[in-house]
Amino acid sequence: MTAPPSPAVGSPETPPSVLMLPAEVESMIFARLSASELAACMATCRAWRQAASSPPLWNALIATRWRHDMIITVPEVAHAAVLTYVARRQMDAVVIAVIKTLQWPDRRRFALCQLPRLPYAGVRDALEQLSDDQPGPEWPDVAAVVAASPCGVPYWAHWAHSELQVQHCAQHLRSQAALVKAATDLLAERAAAAPAAAALGAGAAGPGDTAAASELARVQPPPAASSAPGPPGSSLAAAAAAAAASPAEQQQQQGSASEPAGPSSSAAAVDLRLQSDDQLRRLVALSYEEGSLALAQVHCPWLSELLWVRQALDALGAELQRRMAAAGVRGGLPALQLLNQLLFGAGPPPRHPRFASIPPPDGFGLEITGNRERYYEPCNSLLDSVLTNQEGIPISLAVLHTAVAVRAGLSVTPLDLPLHVVCGLAADGEGEDEGEAEGLHWFIDVFEGGRVMDSTQFHVFVQGLGLPAERFNPPQVMTPQQCWKRQCRNLLHLYREQGEWQRLKAVALLMAAASEEDSAEGMRAAVEASNACMELRQYDEAAELLQAVADGPYQGQGAPAAGPHPSGLQAMRDTVLSAGEHYAQRLMRVHRRQGQRGLKYKVGDVLRHKRYQYRGVIVGWDPECQAGEEWIEQMRVDRLPGGRHQPFYHVLPDPEDRPGQDLTYVAQENIELEALSALHSHSPGFALHPDVGRYFTRLARGGARYYKNEWMWRCYPDDWRDECEREELGGAR
Repeated sequence: MTAPPSPAVGSPETPPSVLMLPAEVESMIFARLSASELAACMATCRAWRQAASSPPLWNALIATRWRHDMIITVPEVAHAAVLTYVARRQMDAVVIAVIKTLQWPDRRRFALCQLPRLPYAGVRDALEQLSDDQPGPEWPDVAAVVAASPCGVPYWAHWAHSELQVQHCAQHLRSQAALVKAATDLLAERAAAAPAAAALGAGAAGPGDTAAASELARVQPPPAASSAPGPPGSSLAAAAAAAAASPAEQQQQQGSASEPAGPSSSAAAVDLRLQSDDQLRRLVALSYEEGSLALAQVHCPWLSELLWVRQALDALGAELQRRMAAAGVRGGLPALQLLNQLLFGAGPPPRHPRFASIPPPDGFGLEITGNRERYYEPCNSLLDSVLTNQEGIPISLAVLHTAVAVRAGLSVTPLDLPLHVVCGLAADGEGEDEGEAEGLHWFIDVFEGGRVMDSTQFHVFVQGLGLPAERFNPPQVMTPQQCWKRQCRNLLHLYREQGEWQRLKAVALLMAAASEEDSAEGMRAAVEASNACMELRQYDEAAELLQAVADGPYQGQGAPAAGPHPSGLQAMRDTVLSAGEHYAQRLMRVHRRQGQRGLKYKVGDVLRHKRYQYRGVIVGWDPECQAGEEWIEQMRVDRLPGGRHQPFYHVLPDPEDRPGQDLTYVAQENIELEALSALHSHSPGFALHPDVGRYFTRLARGGARYYKNEWMWRCYPDDWRDECEREELGGAR
């Protein structure tokens, strides 16, 4: 039974307040209290309980503490806002507990799997505060945790958010791919049914709608705005589906405390079936940018969903519409010239390589060019970097060109050419058939400043690329999924050569999400992600990816010729699990100093290398050199006065002194202790290396050493076992 709403403060039903103050004054006092103070007031008397549980007070606290809105199912009682606040605080407590557990290698994978079970908006808010050196005043619980470990907690919060962001963006691409497929299938059904409907004198709706509805029932559209990588309104179908949903469905879309949920599939199916053909084509055309934004999001997970990129695209589309209206242009070549002038035209003074005004003043452009000098830099594939640096490669420039054109109502689409990507524009009133570009009259080389070509010039251009012109007459239209996969392939090749395993893993997972479940390309991407996980020593996740490929629908088709056989995948998985067990045992091995002669230095000592003069911090030691013979010969260890039988130390070097190297192995005779300068000695969260937080909690006063976290305490219990450090960690071990 639902309780009646609480009477307002000062109403006849309200018991007299112990303060005997006017209702307005009492409300002002309560509005200045914190959550804990309001809770104490609620336990004082019945009058204060009613006044302090007022929904506006707690809704204000919720809005102040959490940046992202999220609906949580709570009982419909008078103090529902209080229960909502409590539920979100409990969610924050779960996130804090997970972050504290991540330091343990043997518990890391299990702890990380707890976060996707929570609503993404709530997890993201907590992780953003935990990664900050100075959380806001409305986060006292997080501030206490960060103060206790200013190195470790921000490190693991950032790591967890990056891992979670990759999973979230991959799920978003799967949803967008399903939505695009449903829209294109519905367009094809309508096109096939149009002649028969016209012959029978039927209405606008074709008989194919019934067949399309069964396909649409499987669609999981993009998550709600609190979960998707884009803001509300970034997807036409998602916005319409949310508007069509009932209040109960909207609550389900936002997600409960157990798992996130998107709009109901029935609402999405009704939404797409009610869209016109032009609206469906626009939905497909707007999907090209989703792959670029997902890639940018996993590269910079703290950019608040890249909202500014979508706003910039909307502003450029509106500016193009304004210029077209001022020139009296509706489409065709004149509109294309205005689009090219907006994106590639000269910018306003003062000219500066990084200067960009979005949108630029009337008569000027953004001066975006093809990046020939640094063609293979990963930033050229990211849409936010293209707008910021005003440079890009053909496919990223084609995505930008298409995104702005579609917002202004132009039928521009990327074309699938080997080696080079160009855009095509249909003539006024003409569209392109599915997969072919027979209606395209103009072709744009976006890498050459938007050079416009007619059909004859385009054939000459294709021949100049060394391609047979007849094969691309007409050229194939690049689908959104093909565009996403092509961008991922470019980055996979770069990161594979550079050994950037963390980013290789993220891009491979996006590649697998952009591919169809039963495709060989998706299977290869999953195996690529598994290989990256093994390089990162994330053996449990690597085994899970291999198991998913072995159990996937592609293997069920009985066509193992394009990839590993299921039995081979199972053998690979067993090998990975075995390697993971050995690695975990090595990480959890206890190192005792008793009986080890000659050990001078301890874990956490800050040092300088005598020969190469780089600073670093010790994260482990061996009583003598444990490296392989090849490394010993290469580094001429036996020529050292102490040789290979002296203690060796694992050192995290300062990236400023030794860039590009994560870990070094240093002989004891090459080490001299050197405290950090006074600039850093009083900064407990200062990190000499980005991975310092993996091993330590804080920098000791004076800058001579770092305090170990609990995992390092277990592995090296005899190093720095003094009263000061035990007090910092809350007791002796």
